[in-house]
Parts: sequence; C-alpha cells; structure tokens
Amino acid sequence: MILTQHYLSCLSQASYLIGDESTGRAVVVDPRRDIGVYLEEAARRGLTIERVLETHIHADFLSGHLELADRTGAVICYGAGADVEFPFEPLEDGQRVSLGKVTLEVLATPGHTPESVCLLVWERPDDPAPYGVLTGDTLFVGDVGRPDLLASAGGDVSADGLARQLYRSLHGKLLTLPDSTRVYPAHGAGSSCGRALSSETVSTIGDQRRTNYAVQPMSEDAFVAAVTEGQPARPRYFSFDATANRANHALLDDEPPDLIDVDQVLALRAAGAALLDAREPADFAVGHLAGAVNIGLQGRFAEWAGNVLSPERDIVLVGDPAQAAEVKIRLARVGLDRVAGQLADPASVFSARPDLVEVSSRLAIAQLAELRGLESDLQLLDVRTSAETADGTLPAAVEIPLAILAESLDGLDRRLPLVVYCASGYRSVVAASLLTSAGFTDVSDLLGGFGAWAAAGLPVAVPGEPVEAGRVRGVSARAAGYLVEDGAVLLDVREPEEWAAGHAPGAVLMPMGEVRSRRTELPFDRRIVVVCRSGGRSAAITDALRSAGYDAVNLTGGMCAWTAGGLPTVEATPTVDPREAHRQAVDEGMLVHRADPLNCETSIPALIGGVVMPNARFYVRNHFASPIIDASGWRLQVGGLVERRLTLSLPELTRLPSDTRVVTLECAGNGRHTLIPSVEGEPWRFGAVSTAEWTGVPLVEILDRAGVLSTATELLFRGADHGTVENAQEIHFERSLSVDSARVGDALLAYAMNGEPLPLQHGYPVRLIVPGWYGVASVKWLTDIEATDEPFYGYFQADKYWYETAQGDREPVTLQRVRALISEPSDRDSVPTGSITVRGVAWSGAAPIARVELSVDDGPWQPARLIGERQPHRWQWWELITEVSRAGPIAIRARATDLAGEMQPDIPPWNRHGYGNNAIQQVRVTVGRET
Repeated sequence: MILTQHYLSCLSQASYLIGDESTGRAVVVDPRRDIGVYLEEAARRGLTIERVLETHIHADFLSGHLELADRTGAVICYGAGADVEFPFEPLEDGQRVSLGKVTLEVLATPGHTPESVCLLVWERPDDPAPYGVLTGDTLFVGDVGRPDLLASAGGDVSADGLARQLYRSLHGKLLTLPDSTRVYPAHGAGSSCGRALSSETVSTIGDQRRTNYAVQPMSEDAFVAAVTEGQPARPRYFSFDATANRANHALLDDEPPDLIDVDQVLALRAAGAALLDAREPADFAVGHLAGAVNIGLQGRFAEWAGNVLSPERDIVLVGDPAQAAEVKIRLARVGLDRVAGQLADPASVFSARPDLVEVSSRLAIAQLAELRGLESDLQLLDVRTSAETADGTLPAAVEIPLAILAESLDGLDRRLPLVVYCASGYRSVVAASLLTSAGFTDVSDLLGGFGAWAAAGLPVAVPGEPVEAGRVRGVSARAAGYLVEDGAVLLDVREPEEWAAGHAPGAVLMPMGEVRSRRTELPFDRRIVVVCRSGGRSAAITDALRSAGYDAVNLTGGMCAWTAGGLPTVEATPTVDPREAHRQAVDEGMLVHRADPLNCETSIPALIGGVVMPNARFYVRNHFASPIIDASGWRLQVGGLVERRLTLSLPELTRLPSDTRVVTLECAGNGRHTLIPSVEGEPWRFGAVSTAEWTGVPLVEILDRAGVLSTATELLFRGADHGTVENAQEIHFERSLSVDSARVGDALLAYAMNGEPLPLQHGYPVRLIVPGWYGVASVKWLTDIEATDEPFYGYFQADKYWYETAQGDREPVTLQRVRALISEPSDRDSVPTGSITVRGVAWSGAAPIARVELSVDDGPWQPARLIGERQPHRWQWWELITEVSRAGPIAIRARATDLAGEMQPDIPPWNRHGYGNNAIQQVRVTVGRET
C-alpha cells in the first residue's frame, strides 16, 4: 500500500494519494488545485490515478478535482447528495472502492456538511482492523469540524442540526473503530474549519479518544454547545470557495503573470484593480507602491489574501517579480484567479517615481505607550480572533477580526490616527496596509503585537473585569523632585541609550520591557515615581504597577519636563564586562574569535535581512580593550596646522550640522581563513563585514571650522583605546588620511549607529567613519584630530595594514576590494531539484556594484538580479533564481564587478598579513529530490 500525505502549511490543508503497488491503481483525496505533486508522485511510482475522492465540498480552498479529471481522466466522487454542477460518482455509506488489495470503505458522516464522508483504508480486504481512516473535516487531531459554516453562509441548515448529525457520526461511526486506527484529517493547526486543531497531522482513534475535548463522554446537548459556541468568525472567502467548488469553473492557469510597466499598473488601479505586494513586512515598510496591500508570502498568505481581496476585482502584483509565479499559484489555491500582471522591476520604479512610493509606520510597544499618553484621539484596533481576545486586549481597543475587517471599515474613523495590532505582528501588517489602501490616512501597526505588550507587563483589559478609569496619578517634575527628596524611588523606564544621554540623579534604570520580570526589586513600602521621555510609557507602567499593588505615580511630561524645569541631570558612562560581551555575542549567533578584546564576526545567515545590520550583530574588530569613557568629560581636540584649535564636548558636537549615511564597513582581514598558505591573525571567514546607518558631523565641517592650513597634507586620528604591540611599546590606536582623501571621501564623525548612540564596542561616544575604506581607517573612541605636514609612521599605519607579497612588494591597504558574498543557501545545505534561489550581497570601496554573476555546478556565468538602487559605499543585495536538475553535490560560485571595472578574481595575489582576500566564494550544496 502507498499512502502519502501532502500537507500545505500555509493553508493547514492535507491531501492524500493512496495506491496499490500490485495493481498500480490510485486515488487522490481532497486535492489542492496545483496538482503537479500528485502527477509527479504517480509517475514516479508507476501509478494511474483513477478517482478523485472529496470528503466534502470544501470552503477553505479551491479543490483540484477538475484539474485532475482533465489531466488524468479520473472520476470525481462525492458523498451522496452533493449538489455540484459537473458529473460525479456518488459515494454511498458502506460502499467499497477497490484498488486491488488496498480497499477504501465509505462512511457517511454528515455534520460538518450534509454530504461529508470519511474513508476507511484497508491494506488487505481480510485484515481484522482497518489501517487508518481519512476523516476529512469530521474529526481533526484535537478537534472536530465546525458545524456552523453553512448556517453562517445563509444555508438552509442550522448549526444546531448539523452539530447533532456530527455527534451521531462521531459516536456511531468513527468512535466505534479500534483505538489503533490511524487518523488522517484534512486540516491541521491554523485552519478556520475548527477551533482547537493540533499541529500534529496524524494521530489514532485511541489518542483522540483520550485527548480530544470534543469526543469525551458527554450528552448530545452538551456536545452541541461545546462545538457551536466560541467559533472564530467565518472567513470572508469561504462562501466564494464553497460556491466555486460546486461549479464547473475554469481550470488553473499556472503560467507566470505578464510583466507590465508602471503606467499599466496605474491604469489597472484606476479601473478598480487591487495592488498586492507579497514581500516581507520589513521590506514593504521601507517603501512600496502607494495603495498596495501587503500580505507576506512566508505567512498564511493564501488565507489572508482570500479574506482581504475580492475575487471580483483584478489583482496586480507589485512586489518582487521573482515571487510572481508562486504568488499567482497561491492565490489560485483560494480561487483568486484574476491576476492581471506583475509590475516589472519595482526597484527602478521606486527610484524613478518617488511620488508613487509610500512607507509604513511601525511602532514598538514603547512608542505606542508614549503615543497613548499624548494622543487623546488614538484608535486601537485588535484584529485577532475572539478566542484570542478572550485573554485580554489593549485598553479601549476595538475588536474586528482580520477575517471580516474588509467588510467592517465603517466602524472606524478614517480621520483619526489608528494603531492596529494582532498576536505577534503578521496580521497587523496586512490589516494596516488594507486600511491605508481604503483611505485611512494615519495608520501604524504594532511590532510584536499583543504578545510583546503583555510580556512587558503593560495594562491589559480583560473581558468581565472592571476597568478603573483615570487611576494613573500624575505629578509635576518639581513635585517629583520633592517626593524623591522625601524617600520615593525614581524609576526610569527608558532604554539604556536614553538613560546614558541624561537621567535624574539617583534614578533607578529599569527599561519598560523588563519591569514585569524585575518588579520584585521594587519596594512596596515606598512611593515609586515613574519617568520616561515624555510621560507616555511611564503612564502605562504606573498603571501596571498600581494594578499590582504598588504606590506608583507618573511624572507628567517625563524627562522633558524634568530638564525644562531646570532639575539636575547626569550622564551615564557605559561599561562593558568582557565576559558579558562575549556571552551576548554568542547569544546573537556571532562567531567569536577572541573574547578579550572582543573580536567576532556576523554569521552568514544573519546577513539575510534588511539593508542595515542590527547593532548587536554588527561584526566587532578591536585591537585593544574597549576604553571606558565618561561622555560628560569627553572632548574632541582638533589641533596642529589649523587656524583655530577646537575643543568640542559631545553636546557641542551633536549640535553641529549633521548627516546620516548608510555605509558598509569591512575588516581588511575578512576571508583570511581561506588563504593557502595560511597566515597569522584573526581567522576571519566571510562575516567580518556589516552595514549600518551612521549619523554624525561631516568631517569637512570640523576641518572648515578649524581652518586647516594649506601647508597641511595629512590628518592624524587618535582613539582612546591603547595597549602594547610587538615591540612592547605602549601606544594608542592611530591612523591618518591625506587631507585630500578626508575632504572628498564623505568621512563622518559618527555619534549614532542605526538611530541609537554608538555601542561601546563600536566606538562610543564618537568614531570616524571613512566610507569605502577598510574598517581600520574608521578610528573608534576618537579623541584627537591633528593636521600635519609630515607622513605618519605609526604602528597601524606603517607596520601593519600593508599588502606585502612574497617578493617583498608593499602597497597600503586603503579601499575595500570588490566582493560578492552568497548568504543563501549556506555551505553544506541540502536543496531540492528544480528551481532554487541564491541570494547575497556585494560591495566595493571603489564604486557601486555593476553586476553580480553566478556559476552553478561549473556551468556558465549567469547574471543575477540586483535588488534596490545602486549606492556608493554600501552593499548591494542580489538574487538569482536558477534550475538544478542533477542530484548530488554541486558548487555555487559568485563574483562581482563594480562600476570602476574591477572584477572579483578567482584568487588574488597572496600577502603575508592576509588582507583584502576577495577570492571568489564557493558554496557547496547537496541537491536531492523533493519529497
């Protein structure tokens, strides 16, 4: 016997191919619409598909019975009484369908729908017990099929009546089977066809008898109440799919959608088409075509597309063209067939037509807490199901499940700001984009959703529990000062970076997200004054603390009011415990080469993501221990051959004209571990490279204010870090640039990284950023700039960071060499035969990337697609979708060429320090057949 389950996770839908090896005869049960998986398996196993058996008329997806009948000539079979528009063979209760020795026995099990059947599977006709039972939507693992769908669709049957039929089907048919009988349901966790489905997709009758709430001993009336109450809202598209599954509709069109230009897209939108962007929420948020709805392909894409898009409107795809064919197939699985085209090259459109581009507003829980305290008209929308909201919502939130949101917009005010949230963030992005496309003008979604809010211990409204209005007591900054003098605890709930910039003397730092877990550190016998930046976050924490029995008050206006009132503040001096820094790096998945001073590189999988690398995963290269600098006493000295010596404090520096630049930094030794013969130094693999958004003062601004004399030819930059080198001499880390290079290279004195103060490991409070150069030039912990007319011969300028060949030739390390890096798939991954996607980044210090090419399995070089606009000094994302047909190990190689004409070499000249090794990367993967 052959029994294969084909499970679609994105729809929580299971279909089955059952065959008899001795006869080669087979059936398919509850097929999805893209039938290639069944045809491929049947061909591989030498089977002929004779019948398509449907356990019932499906409402949650468009079945593939018409497609299979057309391709194979198979007979379509439904339970007796099915009302469909095409010829079918009725399945009668007790009927046996023989495939040879393997036999299927029909059990009429009305309840989920009137025509529902289950299929007993007998491996041999004379077996004492059945092998298993395909239960369709009658019995799930952990639940039973909901009986209210037809009634909620306006059918002529009641939920109560169907529930009573379901009870009898379960107790009169399925629960009479032996405990050992395997259970193969049509759905798993996430399906709206039930309420409490398990993530397990196979079980036994015995296990269900013990664990499934719906089949425990109970009366028929009790069962009816249990399975009809508290069911989630009926998804919007169920009615359409149930009708379409009865109809003799058009067959699946599996051709990729046509590529169309932006003018055609705009014309289709004007004619009523919906715009759909299937990229991930983070990519969508950065920039997308105005009016597009975002449904990330990696989530429950088809389900939510069916809920928010109309089958009566054309759909235009405006996301990644590489996903277009997959998007079209997934839409078709729920009957959304009207795909009118795919926008060709969206990245170019976004660059050329900024007037058509929108960005999304996404709020962290801290930002929402602030906003709730400042915006009295704020609307909160909870798009979770009723079962989820039973455990609590954000106070004053309106509950509209996403499944019915498209039909429920009139209950919201389009003029007022609106924040939408779900459990963790996926559905809220869908909802926010839908609301924006429907004309709402100020919409944000909540990062991390209700889970993040509740985990932080912030106020939650629970149904049935009274909400105490106005219980947050506020005090002025001056009154807060008096309370602290009298012994109150001043609790600062901001983030460490905010705290470091200035806090009240004696305050206790406990970031908002930590208050719940650290609440026991707070005294019950003293008043607690809670403070944040402006009073919003602290109001939420005050509310939560008071609910827990603490005597807490909120500092109205927060630290803004505190400083405006002339009350004292102090700045924090960040410190770092080398052991803690090592632990944090390991926790972030970094590859640590040395713990003290910390030297670690970013893992290759972590390079897959947005343009910038999160601070915690940005590679670290330190020569000496990180210095401890008191920001309040830090000064930048600018001297030497200048007209005016400058001494700048951190506040003075940050008040100067600033700029923000996205720059890729790379250690000169990146890739050193592949050199043959090997060399001394940190054995960097390929992850000593990262990109960040740096904010600071342009270097030329400082040079112009100081008035660098015409006789100056070089600028010396000194960092606060120091230590001994090979000759045991104690030195500071110092590097120099020519004045000309410093003036034309967009160098920056950076004090922020990715919107936050510099982390200590990355040069707090100020570092130099030299775009395009290897990272050694970007001096950390900067304290001095000196203009000189003499070459600098310091250790890190003259002894280190030179390309030294075996023949003794020397050349200084300056600009980053051109390089492409494969980030997906990883080395030694397994990939299926057929279409694979290769992704990565490329960069060059000399010029933007011109092209990236890949060779797969020693084949010819193929051009990859560059993603996003070309920019100098930052890495360029690229992607190639290619076909691999040969099973076994293969090699994938990538090389880059920049606009200066430099091409990445197979192997660059060897040098004794292992700098600039930009040899073409090779990733080896194993190709295996898809199962």
